[in-house]
Amino acid sequence: METGRNRWGVVCLAAASFAAWPACAGTVISEAAIVGAVGGGLTGTLCLHPTVPIVTPGGVRVETAPVCVAVTAGAFRVQLEPNDTALPANSQYSATWRLGRAAAREERWTVPTVVAGVVLTVGDVVAPLVLPAVQIPAASVVGLVGALAARPSEGAGYAARRAAVVDPLGAVGGAVGGSRDGGGVVGWGGAWGWGGDGGGTGATGPAGPAGPAGAAGAAGGTGATGAQGPQGAAGATGAAGATGATGAAGAAGAKGDTGEQGPQGAAGAAGAQGAQGPQGAAGSAGAAGAAGADSTVPGPQGPAGAAGATGPAGIQDVLRFGICYTAGCGSESTINYISPLASGSFTVCAFNLATAATGSPVIVDVQDAGGVSIFGATRLVAAVGSTAVVTQSVFASSPQVFSATDKFRALVLQNDSGNTAQGGAVQCR
Repeated sequence: METGRNRWGVVCLAAASFAAWPACAGTVISEAAIVGAVGGGLTGTLCLHPTVPIVTPGGVRVETAPVCVAVTAGAFRVQLEPNDTALPANSQYSATWRLGRAAAREERWTVPTVVAGVVLTVGDVVAPLVLPAVQIPAASVVGLVGALAARPSEGAGYAARRAAVVDPLGAVGGAVGGSRDGGGVVGWGGAWGWGGDGGGTGATGPAGPAGPAGAAGAAGGTGATGAQGPQGAAGATGAAGATGATGAAGAAGAKGDTGEQGPQGAAGAAGAQGAQGPQGAAGSAGAAGAAGADSTVPGPQGPAGAAGATGPAGIQDVLRFGICYTAGCGSESTINYISPLASGSFTVCAFNLATAATGSPVIVDVQDAGGVSIFGATRLVAAVGSTAVVTQSVFASSPQVFSATDKFRALVLQNDSGNTAQGGAVQCR
């Protein structure tokens, strides 16, 4: 049997199918080119079990009940718990092959612990098996007794320097010439014998009067080709192949993940207080008091006019954030939420960068403490190459109201792929 080093499809031993074995875990052993002496992938079974119950360092216990997997067209795959670190020490798996018409053959395996994704072959796990020094009876080899019986033996007529034939009993003897064999007769006008059918030399004819030489007989025909002998018994198992050359150095590891974001900078200074609203208009003058009846005393003064309405409040920033502290803006968000400290509704938000983006636009969102955007489907977008202030007055609700205890934060939804944009500010009123 030869074993190739190609990989094949997955066959996994699951605890649901075999109660004595644990769920799929451990080391994968796979072959894809197990062929016979005359070529072609072999088909049969491979039965495995530890010679004694073992317990892995992870606490998995594997019993000695055998589990068999199919070998189809020279290929199989099985997953076993490694026993190189299991208890008791020096345990082995018994691996019994039953392939084609060949007799069963046992191997002993030591299954090593490998990292996830590494697949081994039989050559990586097979351990030396000491077989008993016994002779195998000829009858145990399929076809051997018949092949030995069909061999020719030396018959009674066998002798050196004679043409050999195999008699009906299978013995090798000497060929006996016939009257039509190639030897001619000597006599007057006597013709040479007919061409033989092929085989031994014809017998000499009786002596006769001397005469001219007879014509040469025709050449004997070629004897038929003998039947092919039976196939020889399978050769002994070849010695183990030499150790493979050391594999080439592995490729360089993939680039490491981006480091975690640094702490957010301090909050920007509070916006300036809005200008005071204009004073309300003065109340209208009270109506004149009625004239005193037939008196020279003036009537009382009318009541004072009502106070004018309070003027509108000055415009001021409700929220103000610093963002894009790192070049390219990263996937930043403000380190903490900001409260508006009063109730109201948003009317507009603005965003600009100190250093413009060079690879892709920088997109910023403002979200409440539940992670919900105040803009809905729209966002604040700083275009490539621009440090101009961009505004957004379309909000998720109309009006987009807030209370004094609500909390909000700004965060970057899309970085500058050119890693250049930096120094951003977000303001909402």
